[in-house]
Amino acid sequence: MANEIQEQFIADTAKEVAKAVALAVSEAAVAREKIVAGEGTATAVAIAELKVKLEMLETQQNGFVSDMKKQLEELFNKINEIIACRPSWIIAWALGGLMSLCVGLIVYITTK
Repeated sequence: MANEIQEQFIADTAKEVAKAVALAVSEAAVAREKIVAGEGTATAVAIAELKVKLEMLETQQNGFVSDMKKQLEELFNKINEIIACRPSWIIAWALGGLMSLCVGLIVYITTK
C-alpha cells in the first residue's frame, strides 16, 4: 500500500514537472518565433504564437488521453480480479440447493 502511494506521488510529481517543462518550452518557442518574425507584421507573430499554443494543446491532449487509457486499463484489471475471485453461478446455485436440502432434512428429522 505504501509503495502504491509513493509511486502515485512520484507519478504526480513527474506529471507536474512535465507540464512546467512544456510551458517553458512553449514560451521559448513563442519567443523564438517572435525573433524569427523580426520586423514582421503583428499577424505573423500572432500566427506563430497560435501555432505554438496549438502544439502545446495537442501535447497536453495526448498526455490526457494516455492517462485516461491507463486509468481505464487499471480499472478493468481490478474488475477482472474481483470477478475472478467470485464463484460461478453454478457453484452458488449448487451450494444454495445443498443448504436448502440440509435445512429441509433437519426440519423433517426434528419434527418426525
